[in-house]
Amino acid sequence: MFIEPSMTGSALGRLLRRGGHSRLPQPEKPANPTQPFPVYLPGYFPVDLKYLPQMADETSRRYVFVAKDPRATRWVFLAVKRAKTPAARPQLPPRAGQSGTRENPNHPHR
Repeated sequence: MFIEPSMTGSALGRLLRRGGHSRLPQPEKPANPTQPFPVYLPGYFPVDLKYLPQMADETSRRYVFVAKDPRATRWVFLAVKRAKTPAARPQLPPRAGQSGTRENPNHPHR
């Protein structure tokens, strides 16, 4: 590696330009560009399931269900359950379904 403590910044710039290294390379475009957040129908609440770590005083792992209203209200419902079966899936409170809760058949976690 070339290090010259007495070289000025402008001299270093001229040296780099002579060698063809005056600019950083342009980053490559990703193969899969990011997708926009999906638009959900009013009244549909996507439900996410997350694993909670098993604590030392517990005999089994617990799961957290999070239902989010992705539209204007940004309402969030959270329930912690001991099982992740469909029967253990929490029922949303009545105020969440006022506009008619709908299931999305194309959701990847169904």
